[in-house]
Amino acid sequence: DGTYYAAAGEWIDALVTYVSIMTDEMGWSAGDSVAMLLAKHGLPEGTDATVVAYVQSQLAAIGG
Repeated sequence: DGTYYAAAGEWIDALVTYVSIMTDEMGWSAGDSVAMLLAKHGLPEGTDATVVAYVQSQLAAIGG
């Protein structure tokens, strides 16, 4: 719908796909996949703390 929330949703969907590929196709655990994702593609410096907390909670839900 063109809002920042829609863009954030698309970004989170892309992250979920990334984690799914690492778990399903590469055999990594969900926790290791999420840890690698955050280590390699962390949120940009200066990102609002609320956004950081939300994204981390979504990734934690994936990682168990």
